[in-house]
Amino acid sequence: MAAYHPIPRDVVIVAATRTPVGSINGALKSLTAPELGIIALKHAFKQCNLDPAVVEEIFFGNVVQAGVGQSPARQVALGAGMSSSSDATTINKVCASGLKAIMLAAQSISSGYKSVVAAGGTESMSNAPFLLPRQNPVFGKFDVKDALQTDGLWDVYNQFAMGNCGEYAAAKHGISREAQDAHAIESYRRAERAWRSGAFDAEIAPVTVHTKKGDVIVREDEEYKRVIYEKIPTLKPAFKPDGGSITAANSSNLNDGASAVILMSADRARVLGLKPLAKIISYADVGVDPIDFPSAPAQAIPMALENAGLSIDDISLFEVNEAYSVVVRIVEKVLGIDPAKINVNGGAVALGHAIGNSGSRIIVTLIHALQSGQYGAAGICNGGGLNYPTRQILSMSTTRYRMLLSAVGCTYFGSRFSLFISTHDFMASIERRSVASSEKAPASREDEKHDLEVNEIDAASAIDSYEGDEALKLVGRERTVEFSDEYNKKLRRKLDLVIPPLCAAVYFTQFLDKTSLNYASIMGLPITGQHYNLVSLAFYLGFLVWEFPTVYISQKLRIGKYLGANVVVWGIILMLHATTSSFGGFFALRFLLGMCECCVAPILILVISMFYKKDEQNGLTQVFGGFVAYGISFDNGKQIAPYKIIYLLLGALAIIVGVCVLIWLPDSPVHARILTKEERIAALERVRDDQGGTENKRWKKEQIIEAVTDIRTWLIVLSTLLTSIPNGALSNFSNIIIRNFGYTSRQTLILSTPGGAVASVTTLLCGWYSDKKGERMLPIIFCIIPTIVGSGMLVGLNASGDKGALLFATYIIGTFGSALSSIYAYNASNTSGHTKKNTINAMTLVSFGLGNIIGTEIFQPKDAPAYIPGKIAILVLLSVQLGVSFLLRWINIRLNTQRRTKLEEEKARRGWTDADVQKERERHAFLDLTDKQNLFFIYTA
Repeated sequence: MAAYHPIPRDVVIVAATRTPVGSINGALKSLTAPELGIIALKHAFKQCNLDPAVVEEIFFGNVVQAGVGQSPARQVALGAGMSSSSDATTINKVCASGLKAIMLAAQSISSGYKSVVAAGGTESMSNAPFLLPRQNPVFGKFDVKDALQTDGLWDVYNQFAMGNCGEYAAAKHGISREAQDAHAIESYRRAERAWRSGAFDAEIAPVTVHTKKGDVIVREDEEYKRVIYEKIPTLKPAFKPDGGSITAANSSNLNDGASAVILMSADRARVLGLKPLAKIISYADVGVDPIDFPSAPAQAIPMALENAGLSIDDISLFEVNEAYSVVVRIVEKVLGIDPAKINVNGGAVALGHAIGNSGSRIIVTLIHALQSGQYGAAGICNGGGLNYPTRQILSMSTTRYRMLLSAVGCTYFGSRFSLFISTHDFMASIERRSVASSEKAPASREDEKHDLEVNEIDAASAIDSYEGDEALKLVGRERTVEFSDEYNKKLRRKLDLVIPPLCAAVYFTQFLDKTSLNYASIMGLPITGQHYNLVSLAFYLGFLVWEFPTVYISQKLRIGKYLGANVVVWGIILMLHATTSSFGGFFALRFLLGMCECCVAPILILVISMFYKKDEQNGLTQVFGGFVAYGISFDNGKQIAPYKIIYLLLGALAIIVGVCVLIWLPDSPVHARILTKEERIAALERVRDDQGGTENKRWKKEQIIEAVTDIRTWLIVLSTLLTSIPNGALSNFSNIIIRNFGYTSRQTLILSTPGGAVASVTTLLCGWYSDKKGERMLPIIFCIIPTIVGSGMLVGLNASGDKGALLFATYIIGTFGSALSSIYAYNASNTSGHTKKNTINAMTLVSFGLGNIIGTEIFQPKDAPAYIPGKIAILVLLSVQLGVSFLLRWINIRLNTQRRTKLEEEKARRGWTDADVQKERERHAFLDLTDKQNLFFIYTA
């Protein structure tokens, strides 16, 4: 360890500026690292009104230099107007590059070698290229490397991501996940307050970005606006899956940005009439083992303090680069620093970490945060750990109203307004929504592919695609384009011509196929008695067994194509019913049919919720049931041949419908080939405020846990069970019940049709009421009351011989059928988070299968022909459902009241206006948040 003690000439900083920090592939993605550096340096010259020709030398940090061009520092110098006779040196000390550049500039001045020197750092992580080997492979494919990962984010000594070093340091110092998350949350809140109060205004160099839509001026950091506080505790460890503590949320991000300072001797500043912002007092470098690099600032800061003759208590403000939250927590713990003094305006976790820029960025921010007479210190770590074998130490400080400086493992202070800065070997930074840069690269390329003209500079669309919905590939976190009511009406009409007919056809076909056994039972089916009950049960066994797997599989695939394929397969299976007359054959085929058909309801719910607003969903969903009943009501029996013909015809119909679905049903607004690019954006913007989201390919454990611990989930499961048991009974035995009144098979087919008409009218009326009043549970109550009455009539009038009254009772029993559609609609409009929605839909359908299995057994052969126990069971079950419906409605109303209160509290705490609230609501729409995580989600009673 070596020290460089006295500084012969006082070194002061007269200008300190930085660009906003952009998200990777965000607002600054079109600018190269040198171009960003030029903007920062030009603004520094403007800030102190200095002629660039006066500057003799420049030191500028830049890490990922592949493809940047020769001597990035020289490009910055000449681009900002410095003389061609000036010297330029590019510094690559990984994350400490910018701070080391300032250290070298200070040394050049203090030694008397130069009088005026520029320094800083720049990085465009968005433009980091992928690398191919120069040698052709003898055989096979090229190995492609990501320059960003290879040259910036990878520990070459241990051959793993730098985050693993962070995990090592966290374990070594006993820093918990909770402590790191708490730090990250506070970092974001401080950044929000700083931007709201104007604390960054003096240091920002606005960036003009040229787009197809015209010039856009970027004046604000992007990262801090993208936090979702509720998600921070739920994220998985990014580097150590089992027991790790470092996540995407409590780490820094991948970013673009630049910063610059102008240093000169105090004498030269007096001659030029410039007022210093800060004076550099001391600095220090420390080398540690590479794996221990996050601990380096805690060692470098005391050395710089000692060289300056200062103590921790003398320092008013600290800037410690937040490569990971654990770095700051270690500094707090080891040095006993009050957290209130560190990163008062937020750190890299919230503001971003463009690695070649960060060392100088923290100096710029520290200078502008210090008040006259204060000392400040800055510290940063960088990858490699043992960077200086001699463990060299330098100290420095700042004076003036503000001050700053940083370097690798170094520290700076200021005497009047001083700051003490310390840096050390840091590296690894991970993207906020991604677990590692290696995973991010493909997503970034895909985002580029979908980048839209109407959303040219949206910073969020690229980054949130990993955690958020696929919608972010088309639209950003915030609404950037408005569509007229007339345009949306035209779009709605276009959607209505395709989606409802296809969905109705699928639901109609499924219902006919599922109830084909009911028709075959009176058309010569050789399966009778208890075997008939078991064959009826087989369909729902397949349904029950395959529901969860099919929902999981569908989330990973294009749901429209997956649904179409299933419809085609079940059509083939249905036709195969005509090839057998044995109990075993029918049981196996009905089991397979249930497996194929169990994906229908979850997928149709998702499709409707992705394309239609909440106040449009219920009517559409329930009309499916109306189509079914309406179609059956036209069946007069003349065209129904023996049971084998029924299966052949219905199977062929299913195949035709499946092919149509494969061709025309869109998987989501993002992939809707029936829409133009503009219409796809409009389709997403239509449903943005509903907060329901669209599709997301990732299964998220925390959403599954939330689904199974939500009391409403189990009430929905119970509701499905209570309404499915009657369905299982009546869908297989309704024609048998009517025939047992004393009618022939042909008469039974004709007399059953009014029941379909009643069910159709009930469904339409309940759907209309649901849309009109925004209700989901009251329509269920309305539709099951007639069924309860009808069941009572069938029991009470069983021995009366009054066929008219008994037929009327069978007709009004069918009104309960719309209850299941209302439950589907409830799930669609009251659940958010793609994994949670799929989990609840799967649980609902498992309950549906279980209920129907039970339902086939409540009408036992021994109870024929009246089946009184089964009818009483229906009456009791639906009576219980009345109470469950009222309870669910009350819970949702109560949740909305609590949510409104919480939103008002948050609005007051953050100082939001109504416009701010709407902006936040838009930002939350496609982040794949659950309804509980999303403060802006409104439940439908």
